[in-house]
Amino acid sequence: MSHFTSSHQINPISVKLLNRNQVIANYSGSVFINQNHVLDNVLYIPNFTFNLLSVAKLIDNLSCVIVFYSNGCHIKDKSSLKMIASVAMQGRLYILRVLSYQNLQIKSVKSPHITNIVNFIASDLETLWHFRLGHVSNKSSDVIKNKFPFLKYNKSFICDICHLAKQKRLSFPLSVSKSKKCFDLIHVDVWGPYSSSSIHGYKYFFTMVDDYSRYTWVFPLKQKSKVVKILEDFVVFIRTQFETTTKVIRSDNGTEFFMTNFFSNK
Repeated sequence: MSHFTSSHQINPISVKLLNRNQVIANYSGSVFINQNHVLDNVLYIPNFTFNLLSVAKLIDNLSCVIVFYSNGCHIKDKSSLKMIASVAMQGRLYILRVLSYQNLQIKSVKSPHITNIVNFIASDLETLWHFRLGHVSNKSSDVIKNKFPFLKYNKSFICDICHLAKQKRLSFPLSVSKSKKCFDLIHVDVWGPYSSSSIHGYKYFFTMVDDYSRYTWVFPLKQKSKVVKILEDFVVFIRTQFETTTKVIRSDNGTEFFMTNFFSNK
């Protein structure tokens, strides 16, 4: 009964349990999921030791969608897909943690102009700190927890917001192709600019990877325009030192690799 925000007496309703026993519900009421979502017509059964939530009833009552994972599920608003609650799995059961209504703190804040009534309704603390700290990674959460042991977080929690916000592009499929010998295919890319220059004034670095051996060359750069000279010298270096030629150079089509005349001559 401590979970009910309001309740009223109803005509007795017989509820059949899984063990075929029948119990009687004489009261019905409303229960908070969070500060914005309330379940209505919840039956109160005094001699029943578990709080059970029907998925079908939940979807109908809150107009929500539920996404199930191997270690829990997320309850989301149907139209905005905003998170309503995160549910963890324990012992093959999905456990939704709801703070009892008696523990909800209601504070009044008075000013010369207005009076605000603020409801503080705690959600699952294991995921709450993940949101409060700006969707920090598990590694960062470990560091924070070592200094502040009272913070709680769930390593198995799956955050959809992190997946969508931190993933810059779709994952590339795994490649099974491989060159037949060294220098048949060279991968090239430029990283930068960095906000702070190095001691020697470098703000970029140019990376080349041999597809066959995976041997990697890294060249620090002050300007991206230096890529042309380095790449031309590298092709000559391969020919003179290894008596072979570079067949393919693969890039991301960055403007620094627009060396049409050079590639045509080779």
